[in-house]
Amino acid sequence: MSVYGIGRRRRARVAGPARAVSGAAAWLVLLLASGERESPAWQALLAHDHSRDRAHTWLASHSLADDFPVLRHRARREQLDGHLSEFPLILAHDAVRATGISAAAGLGLTGGRDQAEFYAPLSLRASLVQHHALEPVVDGSVLARWVSDAIWAPLDGMERSPSAAVLVDLLEHDDPRVRREAAAALAR
Repeated sequence: MSVYGIGRRRRARVAGPARAVSGAAAWLVLLLASGERESPAWQALLAHDHSRDRAHTWLASHSLADDFPVLRHRARREQLDGHLSEFPLILAHDAVRATGISAAAGLGLTGGRDQAEFYAPLSLRASLVQHHALEPVVDGSVLARWVSDAIWAPLDGMERSPSAAVLVDLLEHDDPRVRREAAAALAR
């Protein structure tokens, strides 16, 4: 099983019984946890029907390391397979933000060069898949996280994925060492 395949036990824990928050609320929590509450993305997402206070309250009463599954509506996950030489090209695209294993080294954690994990707007899916000859598979070396265009618009101005989003994405990784590093980083 590749590092992105989620086993039955892991999938049950990731899916969790808790009610998921909306995509906009999930991004507000992740931006707040990353110290990005002054960013234009934070201000723009407040225009959605979720207030700053709700994000503060959620974060004060929940642990990202334990309760990350309720943030699952931040993006739609898709496993893809492609040629290793395409990974740097995908991650260099203007509308793509590396996350998870592809952004781990930027946070001082273990990264992966033979994998690509990223956020991108859902409207870019068809063009990225075609241009980079990606193929949807059950267990691929590319993990795309497609964000709805309405939510992506404010995030597009950010140079990188928020650190809390990268760490939460690492908590879904199959490698227990990667998950431990991410949980430890979130605890700091």
